[in-house]
Amino acid sequence: TLIARAEADQEPRNWPARPGGLLPLVALATVWTWAQAVLGGLVSSSHAGCACPDWPTCNGRWFPPMQGPVGLQMMHRLGGYGLLAVMGLAAFAARRAPDPRVALGATLALGLTVIQIVLGVCNVLLRTPVWLSAAHLGTAAAILALMVVTLFRTARLPAASLRLAAWESP
Repeated sequence: TLIARAEADQEPRNWPARPGGLLPLVALATVWTWAQAVLGGLVSSSHAGCACPDWPTCNGRWFPPMQGPVGLQMMHRLGGYGLLAVMGLAAFAARRAPDPRVALGATLALGLTVIQIVLGVCNVLLRTPVWLSAAHLGTAAAILALMVVTLFRTARLPAASLRLAAWESP
């Protein structure tokens, strides 16, 4: 019933165990989000946002030298693609979480990450207008906040106990 579900929501220790590997995966996605946001701040503050005025290449090159502003811009792009993959894995794994808000948080973060990449590409192609840079920054903050909450909700779920048949008492 709805009341029983609401009571269960209040007591995560009564829930089934979280799926194995979910907590490290959500933690990785959260830390990666933070690192990507820090790297984005470096790109912005060093004016590397326009170092590569085209996409998907950088100055017409698929593999530009990874140094200076070009290197920062390319690391931010590659980090974004990696974050998308990690978010996809986290959202897929979170579908089995007993707390539906963990699955929702991971899925929303994946969707926002897709939007974030589109905003980043538009920033490059439109030469970083202020309004678009602000939207890119705001979306990054939203993804990070969502992932921190999702990480804490995931950590609150009971861990699966390690039981080996040979070690269990009869």
